[in-house]
Amino acid sequence: MSLRKLEPIYSRLPEVAQPKRVPSFQERLRWTFLVLALFFVLGSIRPLGMTGDPQRLLEFERLQMVLAANVGTLLTIGISPIVMASIFLQLLVGSEIIRVDLTDPKEREAFMGTQKLLAIVLAFVEAAAYSFPGYLPSDSFEGAVLIWLQVALASITLIYLDEVVQKYGIGSGISLFILGGVASQVISRGLYDTLSLVYNFPSPVIFRPLLDFIMTAVVILVVVYFDSMYVNIPLSWARSRSGGRFPVKLLYVSNIPIILAVALFANIQLWSFLLKDTPLAPVLG
Repeated sequence: MSLRKLEPIYSRLPEVAQPKRVPSFQERLRWTFLVLALFFVLGSIRPLGMTGDPQRLLEFERLQMVLAANVGTLLTIGISPIVMASIFLQLLVGSEIIRVDLTDPKEREAFMGTQKLLAIVLAFVEAAAYSFPGYLPSDSFEGAVLIWLQVALASITLIYLDEVVQKYGIGSGISLFILGGVASQVISRGLYDTLSLVYNFPSPVIFRPLLDFIMTAVVILVVVYFDSMYVNIPLSWARSRSGGRFPVKLLYVSNIPIILAVALFANIQLWSFLLKDTPLAPVLG
């Protein structure tokens, strides 16, 4: 199967234009902060038509930061469709069900276009899994449809914001969203629990904020230390014993395996919730 057969579809998708000139560092910084601000805005807006508090899935609480999600807002599914689309295509390519030569520019363009198309489809599918069963409650079917569209379109917006960061900003938009989500959670929880000790108002988690702050700082320092380490791989040639060394980062894959695993199991948990009261539950476990 060739992905280029889908070209008439993915070629019609909107895309962020390439910059006409190389943006300066100040311009990249401004675009990065603008995208991050939009991410926080989307993560603080409740969908229109949602009545009452969302029926939060406790099993997803610890996964929200990694998926740049916030259940009950427009970013209920976060970057999960983007990550799942990447997982599906990598599995299909790795098992050779789909053959793609990524060294060929045309094949690589087809791969990226198909991944974007699949992410958009998954955004609508995952948004439906939250809105129609009532995890994001509404008073009517029309309200559920409205919530479904808003959550799906917000996730699709993240796809294009990721493109903006890649072409005009600094680094990757996906990493930026995860960093923003983690940083906001660390700051807000630390501030709330610190104030709870000072003013004695109820805190959802009882612990010592100072100890948490110290442990967070230790983890960050350890990660930065290992991220700066390189492994020198010796090189040699067939006709000569002499060679050089090729430095490879110790944390070569960074946090990508964690993100892929979290997104995969988050979707498995979500569908298990949806199917738990159906005849398929005993079959699927």
